[in-house]
Amino acid sequence: MSATFPNNSSVKKSISTKKIMALCCGDAGRAFIYGIIASYLMVFFIPSESSLNFPVFIPNAGLVFGIIYGLGIVWDAISDPIVAGLTDRLEHKDGRRIPFMRLAFIPYSVCALLIFFPPFEGTNVLNAVWVGIFLLLYYTFSTLYFIPYSSLQAEVVDDPQKRIFLFTVNSGMYVVASALVFGGFSFVTLFENAGLPEVTAYRIVFAVFCLIGLALMMVPVLTIKEKDYVSGYKTSREPILKGLKTAFGYKDMVYITLAYLIMWVGLTIFNSAQVYYVTTLLNLSKTYVTYIAAITIALGVASYPVINKLSKKYGKKPLLVFACSAYVIQYVAIWFYEPIISVIKPSVFAILIGVFTAVPISCTNILPASAFSDMAQYDYVLTGQKRTGMFLASKSFILKLSDAVVVTLSSSLITLHSVDGATATLEGVRATAIPGMIASLICIVFYLLYHDKQITEAIRKHNEEGNHKS
Repeated sequence: MSATFPNNSSVKKSISTKKIMALCCGDAGRAFIYGIIASYLMVFFIPSESSLNFPVFIPNAGLVFGIIYGLGIVWDAISDPIVAGLTDRLEHKDGRRIPFMRLAFIPYSVCALLIFFPPFEGTNVLNAVWVGIFLLLYYTFSTLYFIPYSSLQAEVVDDPQKRIFLFTVNSGMYVVASALVFGGFSFVTLFENAGLPEVTAYRIVFAVFCLIGLALMMVPVLTIKEKDYVSGYKTSREPILKGLKTAFGYKDMVYITLAYLIMWVGLTIFNSAQVYYVTTLLNLSKTYVTYIAAITIALGVASYPVINKLSKKYGKKPLLVFACSAYVIQYVAIWFYEPIISVIKPSVFAILIGVFTAVPISCTNILPASAFSDMAQYDYVLTGQKRTGMFLASKSFILKLSDAVVVTLSSSLITLHSVDGATATLEGVRATAIPGMIASLICIVFYLLYHDKQITEAIRKHNEEGNHKS
């Protein structure tokens, strides 16, 4: 792969480590709020068979909830390129990204919390309507904040190696926040032991997480002056569909998107079913989810320097292939959990899940985000136009359409053979391992096709030419 680059260098400040930390607070805030949706939403609205006193808010919850959640994600996918086109075109004294973020972070937090407050006691179809409305609003404001935010992250750093550092910091903060979210199960248990109903205990924890998330998302809005770091670009005026076509006109954009899309299928299945693996398959208390999260974060963060060093030497691709291979092994172990726990204790098996997912999750948190930013910058050095929003939204668009299918599939599988179609079953939880394993295998193929080193080398040469000319 070779390219001739136009002279489109720009003069801007180099972002400091302190400002990188401030910028990454936005994703830490997302971890608190998205973590509620990803880790608790199905648990809250599709209680396990052991949760005898937990109310069922939605009739035939396995199917109905899956449809509601799926439609929400489809809307989220459709809105991504729309917002990307708007933010790429915006001409504002504060930049193209910050004004959108400023408008969105408060309603994003509020709508996420209101999802868990359906107005009618017991099982009622109007509760499904309530959940559907606030899920749509949640996804709308999520898009309005995080499409511009992701574009801003990609634009403030133009060196691929420093970009890996940015996404390492970003991932570290995100993982710490996610671990705290998983720790919410312990707080729910504490509130229950203090005499509060389980539903009330969950809602208190969710409210605290939403407030923390809101405060963190406010940090980059108040501290980052976008035009200090991003300047000298041509504003993209392309129509949305043409922008999507431009983004996917690069074969490597297609490869990295398909790889990440299918990898996310496997990750989403695991994230949505992890509580059930612990409570239903292994028959352990919810607090073990906290233990797994603590182990994963400790080992994962410890692996960050190694991942940075190896990615600089060998590139992103080998590490991503390794991570997806580890996910395959993980799903095989979940499928064969019965013979495994006949040899080792269920609690040991749960801890081993945390140990063996730590490094792969670190790889998949850091490296794909950096690769998509590389693709956006590669387009910039070829054309001189900053279409960062559209590139990242293109990835997000296809990813979320897949997400909608996965959520519907997971909620249907988890309630397999359930008498009322609204509670998780052992057979259903175990069955989630099959699509997760298949997805992890397929994504390995697409990562192998991606020309990682050629793209980063092209960016490096362009940056050197720009520095030399200046």
